[in-house]
Amino acid sequence: MKSMNLDELSTLRSLVHAGDPIAEDAPPAGTVVQVRRRADGAINHVRIGLVAPAEINELAGSFGSPRELPRLPTGGRRVIFPATQPGDGERAVTVIAELNRAGQVTAVVLRPDDFTIP
Repeated sequence: MKSMNLDELSTLRSLVHAGDPIAEDAPPAGTVVQVRRRADGAINHVRIGLVAPAEINELAGSFGSPRELPRLPTGGRRVIFPATQPGDGERAVTVIAELNRAGQVTAVVLRPDDFTIP
């Protein structure tokens, strides 16, 4: 990715998976990181806004083929990378990309998902 390399994105994804602190004040070059937490303090999701749009195929090379999600009420488009979703009994960090009208990635959302039975 031009504005953020995939190694940095993978590192952030690992931090989210481990529940480690995410530094919003020192984001990777070319990004704006926003951490959203649930009421219990756990990470709900991390949104990485890219300063310059990236091509979706750059993410697909690392996270597998994307699948388009239904349009948002605001008209925005998103894709999910199903290969990043957890299977039954697993925990994972799902990767979702927000797209502009040209189909380029403008933000990446890292969402911890847990399909384990407590």
